[in-house]
Amino acid sequence: MTSPSRKTTRVAQLASMATLVSLALARPAAAQFSARESFNPDGTGKWDFELTPYLFLPNINATIGLNHPPGTDVSVNQPRPTVSKLASTLNGAFVGYGLVRYGNWSGELNVFYVSASVSRNFAPVLPGGAGTTLKVNGSEVLVSPGFGYQVLPLDATSKVTLDARAGFTYNSISSSANFTQSRLGGVSTTASFVQPWLGARVAYYPSSDWRLTADAALTGLGVDGGAMGWNARAGVSYLITSWFDVTLGYAATDTRRSTSLGPSGQNRNINFLAYGPVAAMGFRF
Repeated sequence: MTSPSRKTTRVAQLASMATLVSLALARPAAAQFSARESFNPDGTGKWDFELTPYLFLPNINATIGLNHPPGTDVSVNQPRPTVSKLASTLNGAFVGYGLVRYGNWSGELNVFYVSASVSRNFAPVLPGGAGTTLKVNGSEVLVSPGFGYQVLPLDATSKVTLDARAGFTYNSISSSANFTQSRLGGVSTTASFVQPWLGARVAYYPSSDWRLTADAALTGLGVDGGAMGWNARAGVSYLITSWFDVTLGYAATDTRRSTSLGPSGQNRNINFLAYGPVAAMGFRF
């Protein structure tokens, strides 16, 4: 038999859950999603800030040259040890996005991190011998500041905005490969480089508490050996309160770097593609 105190506690827990659900489903009392968020009613500019951390669950395909002469690679009927089509084990991923607006002008900062690894087993070379396992790792850290200018809307009643954007990206990409049973160790490299980017952002506001956004950019732009990469993101946001929203969407980034072979045949080219769903919380002030 349940005691009165336990019944009281259970009722209180149910009441708390009901309150949280009702708050989550309630229509915002002061929703602020609007194509004119960074403007005062008289048309003058005002400051508007958004801070949005993302959870990112990407698929990863990466080919990263290990800057290692091909003649001295450790190989078991395999090509040069590069992190190739790395899509098995995700170690971690995070995306953070910040946006500040004042009138038609905006500034932004994207922070991106992803790390993955994969292991591949090989049969023994000699009958009765021991097999071996090749483990490869790849990770990317990306910090991308930029600025933008809103070219749409042209009138205060529009529900669509369009921003032209530009900036640069600092990339740090690391990779390693080693045979786990080998005493010779493995090979690894880290490449850090800066690339410019150009892009656009479009948003649609069907109501005061819903927002649809999509942004895309071309990266590299011929810098660093003629490499050309890209990134894109799309999402649907719901404003829970005037200062807090949630977003579900999809994001992808493709980082490319093409360099000439080193004097001993070292390969330092990079192609790092990550794509998958995202979930975010937005803080507005």
